[in-house]
Amino acid sequence: MTAYRETEDRLGLDERESEAMRVLGRWRDAVRTRILLAFALVGLIPAGFGYDVVQDFQFRHNNGVALLIVNVGVGVVLPWGVMLVLGRVVGRAVLARRIDAKVARLAKDYELPPDRLGELAALVKAL
Repeated sequence: MTAYRETEDRLGLDERESEAMRVLGRWRDAVRTRILLAFALVGLIPAGFGYDVVQDFQFRHNNGVALLIVNVGVGVVLPWGVMLVLGRVVGRAVLARRIDAKVARLAKDYELPPDRLGELAALVKAL
């Protein structure tokens, strides 16, 4: 006799695994995007100061002449780019730390053996 509301597995193991993989991928993308966005926004602060610092340096050392391309390239793009790279590194570290718990939760939610999603977790960690 079956329990109340218990039915047969209509989706099947492969469909549940596919959906769990999609959920894991969306979660990974969302976490990385949020972290990268935070670092990009915070990176605007040193970029703004960098513009002024580089411009003042050029005025003092180039007889009152400053090139806009140098101001933007060295003062804005360089610090902002460093913040983006740092954001990517931090994003990878956060994902590496949190992915095992997420995989365990998805395996429980989708009634999958944890080792089925373990291979995907290893692939996601490598990206």
